[in-house]
Amino acid sequence: MNTVKMHGEVAFVQVTQIPTGASIARNLKTVSDGRVIVGESETTGNHHVIEAAPSKIEFYELNGQMYMRVKEDVTVGCVHKDRHDDMVIEPGIYKHKIQKEYDYFKQEKINVQD
Repeated sequence: MNTVKMHGEVAFVQVTQIPTGASIARNLKTVSDGRVIVGESETTGNHHVIEAAPSKIEFYELNGQMYMRVKEDVTVGCVHKDRHDDMVIEPGIYKHKIQKEYDYFKQEKINVQD
């Protein structure tokens, strides 16, 4: 069974490998201190962010899906510290996902939004 770690609406699902064909992610969005945005805040600017030191973590993507190879413990937090507690992601390979919810008016699944 895969380990899943949640930070708000952001999920990190542990997987066994980076998929064949995945390439190093090049266009990652960051905040001013260099942390990578893993969950954008649509309203408050309180993005979910993760440490991005190349010695600790590598980011890959395949068909719009992000994967991470975590080589040392990294911290996930929010830009505004009072929103969610920080969380540590241990070494491993993870698939990054945003939790979905069903909009009954639109009759479709949408990303959970901050």
